[in-house]
Amino acid sequence: MRIAIIGAGVAGLGAAWSLCRDHEVVVYERERRLDGHACTVDVQTPRGPQPVDMGFIVYNERNYPNLVALFDHLGVPTKPSDMSFAVSLDGGRFEYGSSFASFVAQRRNMVRPSFLRMTHDILRFNRMAPRLLDKCEDLDFTIGDFVDEAGLGPAFRDRYLVPMASCIWSTPLGRMLDYPAQTFVRFFNNHGLLAVGKQLAWRTVRMRSPNPFKTSASASVDPSSTTITSTGPYVCARMLSRASATYDAQL
Repeated sequence: MRIAIIGAGVAGLGAAWSLCRDHEVVVYERERRLDGHACTVDVQTPRGPQPVDMGFIVYNERNYPNLVALFDHLGVPTKPSDMSFAVSLDGGRFEYGSSFASFVAQRRNMVRPSFLRMTHDILRFNRMAPRLLDKCEDLDFTIGDFVDEAGLGPAFRDRYLVPMASCIWSTPLGRMLDYPAQTFVRFFNNHGLLAVGKQLAWRTVRMRSPNPFKTSASASVDPSSTTITSTGPYVCARMLSRASATYDAQL
C-alpha cells in the first residue's frame, strides 16, 4: 500500500517507522523539522549547548508500553526522573508546589481563605471526578462545565486546575476549560493525578542523548519539490507546491 501520514510528531514518526517495512510511506509535515510535540532545542550555556525538551519530557512504563518498546528497540538510553508542578502568580505573591514541603512553603497561604478553599476543592475534585468515567461519553460536556456543576471555587479553577492542565497539554490558559471533561479526567486518573501520596515512577531520556524520534529517521529537504528525499528507512514529504498525490490510506 501507499500510505500518507500527516504530521511528523511522535505519533506520525512512530506510525511511519512501524509501517515502512511493508508499505510505501510518505509523511507530510508543515514545519522544516521532525519531532512535533517532541521537539528538542539546544540552549547555549556557559558550559556549552544544553538540549532542552520543549514538549515531551517524561513518561511512565504503565501508560506508554509502545513508547517503551520503541526506546528498547532503538537503544535509546533512559533514566529515572520525576514529575513536579509549581505555580507562581501575582509576581510571586502566591506560590505553591506539588510536594508537601513546597505546597506549604509560602507560610502565609496557611491563613489565606482562598488557598484553604482551593486545597479543599482539590480533594473534592479528586473524589468526585472519577465518577465521570462511569457515564456514557459526552464530548460536549467540558471540564469547565464539571467545575461549575460541582461548585468548585475560582481559586481551584484558576490557580490549580487550569495552570496544571495547560502545562500538561501545552494549551493556552483561556482554552483549557473547553476540554472534554471525561477525556480530561481519564488522563488524570491514568497518570495518578487524582491521588495524594506516592505517584507513578517516571522516566526520561538520558541527558545529551540524541532526540529519540530522530534516531528512527534521517531526511534532507529538497526545496524545489513536494518531497523530502529520505536517507532513513522511509520517505518523508512536505507540500511545497500545489502538486497532488494519491494514496491507499491516510493517517
